[in-house]
Amino acid sequence: MASHLNSDFEHIILPSQYEIQDKIAVGAMGSIFRALDKKNNSTVAIKTLKEGINITEDTILRIRKEAYYLSRLDHPNIVRLIDFFEQDNAIFIITEYISGQSLKSIIADEPLPLRSQIKIIRDLASALDFVHSENIIHRDIKPGNIMLGTDNQVKILDFGLANLINYKKIFLKNEIVGSLAYMSPEQTGILKKMID
Repeated sequence: MASHLNSDFEHIILPSQYEIQDKIAVGAMGSIFRALDKKNNSTVAIKTLKEGINITEDTILRIRKEAYYLSRLDHPNIVRLIDFFEQDNAIFIITEYISGQSLKSIIADEPLPLRSQIKIIRDLASALDFVHSENIIHRDIKPGNIMLGTDNQVKILDFGLANLINYKKIFLKNEIVGSLAYMSPEQTGILKKMID
């Protein structure tokens, strides 16, 4: 049976296992909600497309790819996929809920101590090494896609732009994907050859 929500979330109907508690983020294409997983008695995050957004085949493919890539990644510094489903022309990605703040909001207030910076970099390097060992690249690593939990656990989020590694395709295709301010020179097209 379905779970209906308060007036802010009326358009979303979920299996009765999930009960949305509040909206925690809104992006260009989607919204993220904090919800209770009643079956497992745990808090989860539910990512879905915004109401009224034009859902193209490309959009659906991107979301399915994100769920597929997350399902392959089991690492302490990568958000864990719990479930993925489509129903009534809606798509849902259910992940673990991370209580904390994005690195973007943390560094906006004040610089982090050197010890914290080193830990974050070490954890990110470990996660990205694992992602790359699975032949996946994230393509949008930036402070807004990195969460620091209340337990100081670093988590990489948002694999919506991820892709299987095919270096020729990635670097020879005239396509810019990701957040320009955080791209390598190769990605932006500024350099015509790869650098190490």
